[in-house]
Amino acid sequence: MVDISTESETWAEAVACPDCGAAQRIGFLGGNTDAFCWRCGEALERAAGRSTAASLACAAAGFLLLFPGNVLPLMRSNLLGASLEAHAIDGAVAYWRDGWPLTAVFVGLFAVAIPFVRSAMLIAVLGSLYLGYRRRWQGLLFRHAEELRLWSMPGVYVLAGIITYSRLAAEIDADVLTGGWCFIAAALLLLLGDALLDQRRIWQAIRPEGPAPLRALGCQACHLLLPASMEGARCPRCGLELDRRKPEALRRTAALTAAALVLYPAGLLIPMTRAVQPGGLVQMNVIDGVAELFRHGFWYLGVVLFTVSVVIPVLKLLVLGSMMLRVKYPRARGLVVRTKIYRLIQEINRWSFVDPFIVALTAPLMAYPGIADVHTGAGALPFALVVVLTMLASHYFDTRLMWDAAEKIHD
Repeated sequence: MVDISTESETWAEAVACPDCGAAQRIGFLGGNTDAFCWRCGEALERAAGRSTAASLACAAAGFLLLFPGNVLPLMRSNLLGASLEAHAIDGAVAYWRDGWPLTAVFVGLFAVAIPFVRSAMLIAVLGSLYLGYRRRWQGLLFRHAEELRLWSMPGVYVLAGIITYSRLAAEIDADVLTGGWCFIAAALLLLLGDALLDQRRIWQAIRPEGPAPLRALGCQACHLLLPASMEGARCPRCGLELDRRKPEALRRTAALTAAALVLYPAGLLIPMTRAVQPGGLVQMNVIDGVAELFRHGFWYLGVVLFTVSVVIPVLKLLVLGSMMLRVKYPRARGLVVRTKIYRLIQEINRWSFVDPFIVALTAPLMAYPGIADVHTGAGALPFALVVVLTMLASHYFDTRLMWDAAEKIHD
């Protein structure tokens, strides 16, 4: 582990920290060395345990397994001599059929389309670099692949499948089928591929970093330091439009956070599923789903569901609100801690989408008319929107604004 300081003259390559904006130099790191920003502790390079070849292998294997994982049925339910099978796309179809097209689009994109697209992008970039090709399109494609990382949710879909299977198996006969095992393997491989990927090493392979200009501007995507005169132009390495700070960061974050705050009570309390049973209509919201897991003895899954459905969304809203306040009312103390919390929020954001995925898997597996006919409910849409809006809010927020504001206190 190495702390990097701008005062060291032994480093040749210059980068800008994406979280605090500090310019610093990093040299070649050995296989067991990580580099962290000297000011905020952001990981600028993680070389320990990372391998481009292994990441490429995981992306390729995961991509191939996504085909049977999406074509073959994931799970099967059996009730009173009848049986139903669910494919990965069937949940999106159920939302669409019940009159919730936007939720259907979210499920289809996050669980099916984006994992395919992103893994194909990674294979193209990593494979071409591994073969020794250097092309301009690699930087643009790798930037888009990194932007899609948080929107690719096969791992979240697997967690939803585990909870769905546990619920069903407690009441009826349920099986995980070949497609389900393939999808699980693909999700794990894609997660492992991300964990093995050293982003800075890929950026260096696409275009090496040079010495820091006298007046520098850092690219937010690939962290390349460029002359400040290039503001408004495109980054020569990744193609992102260069800005000193994200444009309209506070306004966008405030608007998206406010919209999510308004929608969250509806997403939490309005029923997500409607089950037509011989005894009448049974509706369940997020809290009812957590309570059902506890009632069947799956308290550990209940804790997980409560955490991703209640704790994380509330934490996201509070953190985003406090971050915006610290830009308006700066305070130097606790800057590093606030920056680390922001990074954590970015990483765990997507796991809140597990509830809409649970509904997407439950509806096609419990469509037994006259016995237990489950339909998607209105609550899934506002809840899904809360997750998407908070993900966009954290994306548009610029933590460097907190550091800028804190610096002005001492001016």
